Amino acid sequence: MTGGDGIVVTELRGLSAWLAAVCRDARPVLIDGDPMGVCLYGDIYDFSLAEKRGLLESLSERAASLITILPPDAAKSLTSPDMVPAIRGTLTETEGVDERYETIIFLLSILSRGRPLPEFSDLLFNMVLDGRRGTTVQRYALGAFVHNSEDYADRVSKLKDLLGAIRSGNIQDPDRGLLGAVLTELYPDELSASDVWDYLPEGGEDVSDYQYLRFWNHLTDDLTREQAEALVDGLTARVWDVLPVLERRNLRNVPLAVLDHALQMSGDSIDCETLYRWLAIAQRARWSVSETNPSLNSIRNWLEQRPDVQKELILLGLGGSSGPGEIRRCVVELKERLCNAERP
Repeated sequence: MTGGDGIVVTELRGLSAWLAAVCRDARPVLIDGDPMGVCLYGDIYDFSLAEKRGLLESLSERAASLITILPPDAAKSLTSPDMVPAIRGTLTETEGVDERYETIIFLLSILSRGRPLPEFSDLLFNMVLDGRRGTTVQRYALGAFVHNSEDYADRVSKLKDLLGAIRSGNIQDPDRGLLGAVLTELYPDELSASDVWDYLPEGGEDVSDYQYLRFWNHLTDDLTREQAEALVDGLTARVWDVLPVLERRNLRNVPLAVLDHALQMSGDSIDCETLYRWLAIAQRARWSVSETNPSLNSIRNWLEQRPDVQKELILLGLGGSSGPGEIRRCVVELKERLCNAERP
């Protein structure tokens, strides 16, 4: 069944996994020689504790290539209650941490997808707080903590404390990946849409972390109308501070997308004074995108479909202006604020 390297050949993996499931005598050899095949194609639910520990150790030796492909059923079997001592021992052992780096990542990945084990909650959160093992371990530990924490109120409280520590700089997060993960867990139910802009860190460094960028690019997903309006209200209040940061992070479409979403959800229920304030976002953001930007076009179309609203906005913009020079300035600003929409 094995090739010259002692590993079960691909064509016979299903047979070896079946054999491991039904033949106790063959399990040790197959666990050592093809642990991934045993997990992928077999059933390890009835394995003894010693056999599961052996399988876990064998898998850990191949951790780097297995993190993303371990099947959920295998993860659940490896996180049965009788595996708690073995997993805890590996995670808490202090010697040889660097050598066991990939094994720790692998175990955290299993704990993120397996059977919830609430007894690991505190240990996992402490691993999130401990930056000595690196940000990758912290992020995997965070995912495992969320998955294994049964007490919702306690989980939210800890995540808010973590968010505060990241914001204050007490926990280092150079690529913003940990921040993106925490924001994803809390927003918008436990972190208000109007306040989320306070967690857009300043600084000119490039940020390429996928989860961080994805969070900001999907701010409007699944929001209620009230949340969408709160999100754009919060941005309006901070527009001159927030937009330069978004532009440096290559998130320049976010402000217009947020405004467009709020307009589409609110329809004709927005009063003109609020709308006038919101359109300050367009006045500032439109210069960093092309004229064919989908969100900009959508905002422009929304305004063109409401000529009476445009007239009210123009009156608001011109109100109180005196003298030809000031009126000309107001007209230019209004044109920008109304996204060059066709005049009514």
